Amino acid sequence: VGAGHSFSAIALQDGARYVSLDRMRQLLSVQPLDDPADGALVTVQAGIRLYELNPALERRGLALLNLGATAEQSLAGAISTGTHGTGMPLGSISTQITALTIVDGRGEIVHASREHNSDVFDAARVGLGALGIITEITLRVPALFYLREQAISVEAVELARVLPRILERHERTQWFYFPYSPSNATLLIRTEVSAAEKAQRPGCWQLPRAVQPPRLHPESGGMVVSDCVDVAYKALSDSRPAYQNRQLYTEMEMFVPVEKSAAAVAAWAEALADLKDQVPADLHASVFTGVRYVAGDDIWLSPQTGGRANAVISFIVEGSREATGDPAVFELLSRRLEKLTSQEFEGVPHWGKQNYATYADLAKRYPKLPDFDALRRRMDPHNLFLNDFLKARIVPPAEQPMVAQVL
Repeated sequence: VGAGHSFSAIALQDGARYVSLDRMRQLLSVQPLDDPADGALVTVQAGIRLYELNPALERRGLALLNLGATAEQSLAGAISTGTHGTGMPLGSISTQITALTIVDGRGEIVHASREHNSDVFDAARVGLGALGIITEITLRVPALFYLREQAISVEAVELARVLPRILERHERTQWFYFPYSPSNATLLIRTEVSAAEKAQRPGCWQLPRAVQPPRLHPESGGMVVSDCVDVAYKALSDSRPAYQNRQLYTEMEMFVPVEKSAAAVAAWAEALADLKDQVPADLHASVFTGVRYVAGDDIWLSPQTGGRANAVISFIVEGSREATGDPAVFELLSRRLEKLTSQEFEGVPHWGKQNYATYADLAKRYPKLPDFDALRRRMDPHNLFLNDFLKARIVPPAEQPMVAQVL
């Protein structure tokens, strides 16, 4: 197990013994590319946390190309579940991998890349922890770069109208809103800028960074309420103190093809409106939904497999600093989101977020699912890394083995 960040039960099993990667967190090597301006190949131990890797790369003039909103995950956990950021031409963190090393269920050390054990490479970059213990990962990373992040308050109806144009012009775009609250949607646009611009605006981990008074954002018709510039990871992910002081929450994400995303978002908004009376009024402000974008790839169990560019519909019920969001409200709304998107818009869930998917659901979307299970059986013949969550999703019902209870 890595950091235990997943909302799903992907890393849980009653009666199991867990292998922690907490002592495997070193940066092992940096190999500059022929042109150092293009970045480097960086090899790390798989247990390194993203919040450790980011500043280690910064000190060497390097950066991860993209990140999600949180950097608490171990790198192994992040890639194994398909963790992503946002950007129409940008893939998940797994697409930055050039090689990895796994200790499989036979006790064998397996090195995988496009050139060597390519089937393992294509499967293990989003391997769900099912193939063995990832011990080392090599990433291709770019030179350090800076991003400007603008948060723009815009009416939801207006955002829907201008969003196609925004997505064409700005590759790092996402947006969110609280559907049961009267507030506007928030559009986040990140643009690569020079290091010199950092001196002109507050850093993205610096407070306050609000724009006073808010100014017009001509492209969207909204008002810029926050504006910052920083090294990329600080514009993409929260700081550790911000994470540690967050409100707890429960989350689902559903991936739908970009070309179907406008219709899917509209249908989800209608579903939320239909269910509003079933959500206690004092919990309305806790319901969040947002959308990010991810480029297609060729990884067997990535939601973007087959080169499918996705929009990712996120749904959250927020709680407090002591407790997650109301479980009954979350189940009511999340089951509707999963059913709606999977049945009408080719949706598939994030492996590390709460979901109710079955093998039958996922086999429709992942043509390589039988090949993945065959590879898993070869690399883990005693099912040491199979748990109930994975068994229900990656093994055909007629072939489901017993889950190993003792490692």
